[in-house]
Amino acid sequence: MASRGYNHVVLVGNLGKDPELRTTPKGTNVCNFNLATAEKYKNNAGELVETTDWHRIELWGALADISSKWLKKGSLVLIEGKVKNDNYEKDGVKHYGYKILASNLTMLGSKSEGSFDSKNDIDNSNFDGTSSDDDDSEIPF
Repeated sequence: MASRGYNHVVLVGNLGKDPELRTTPKGTNVCNFNLATAEKYKNNAGELVETTDWHRIELWGALADISSKWLKKGSLVLIEGKVKNDNYEKDGVKHYGYKILASNLTMLGSKSEGSFDSKNDIDNSNFDGTSSDDDDSEIPF
């Protein structure tokens, strides 16, 4: 009997810089940005310590379009997706890492900044990392 795994990640953090949008040769939009998650705790000496971890986020199709249009450096977001290995070779050197392939995006800014919940406003039922129709008429703002 084969064992089954579960790969799901949920992150809440702030963008480290503005999202970068690019288009594949087949015309699919891809958006990337770095997300900072911070944690505060007291160490053994009772001192308050804050650590920050950085995560590379990748969004495809409609999520890429929305991210590039509405997010900016410092935006607070909730990302849901899965961890993917991101191994590549550059200048003859192998690089190893990971990225988060996002399947859902929720903007967590204040009401004045606007908020967007892709669970309710975009049909991700067919999400497979490819593009979808570019119909902005259903965006709530």
